[in-house]
Amino acid sequence: MAPRKRIVGAVRFLLVCSASAFVFLAQPSVAVAQTTLESCLATAAPARAAITALRDFRFSNADVIDRDDVQEGIDSAIQSLADNVLSSPGTPSRLDALCNRIAAAVDSPERFTTDDDCANPDSFMCEGETLFENYQDAVEALAEDAVPKVQSATKIAELRTIVSQVYRAVRSLVELVITEAETSTSVTSGGSSDSPAIVDALQNQQTAEGQAASCLGATSRACGDAVASFLDAWLNAIIEIIE
Repeated sequence: MAPRKRIVGAVRFLLVCSASAFVFLAQPSVAVAQTTLESCLATAAPARAAITALRDFRFSNADVIDRDDVQEGIDSAIQSLADNVLSSPGTPSRLDALCNRIAAAVDSPERFTTDDDCANPDSFMCEGETLFENYQDAVEALAEDAVPKVQSATKIAELRTIVSQVYRAVRSLVELVITEAETSTSVTSGGSSDSPAIVDALQNQQTAEGQAASCLGATSRACGDAVASFLDAWLNAIIEIIE
């Protein structure tokens, strides 16, 4: 399987070329932060379901063109998803850690830094980017690597259903942060905003949905691009929250 070429969102490029520190200004109640935490942690459910489905996925030699390539794609996707949503004793999952930081930031002022090489361990933006890259790897391993080597329409449909579960996990995380961003500017989901960051986030989200639909269709294109666009939406929403 060819090495992955990372697709980094355009917003990330703007972030690393601009200010190096941000301050969360809004200070919602602890109850709101707890709700945010619970909602964020809940986004792991579809990804965990995808892991279970992949572990249970069975296929015969007649179903595929290259059994080893298909299995490699499945194993790679499981590993990427597990890194995001499965914890080990004493070690929270990547999503657990990120959700707790989001909730802490929502609850009280906290300074987060970022830099051009993500070397700073407190880089909130880079933590999110790494999580999205794992989701991107999983989607590409399944839809772009495994699916083209599968001949059975039934098995292709099963794999695409699993890919849709991964997208659901990504989408839920993005929707959560966009909602927080809209709340920070007193904008409801049914309203409108003059904030460039929110406008960009919603546009990125719409682009991502179109790319995801293309991926899940007959062509299986733009699969990784969809996650990259979701990442741009997430980053724009974060910018709105922290500015």
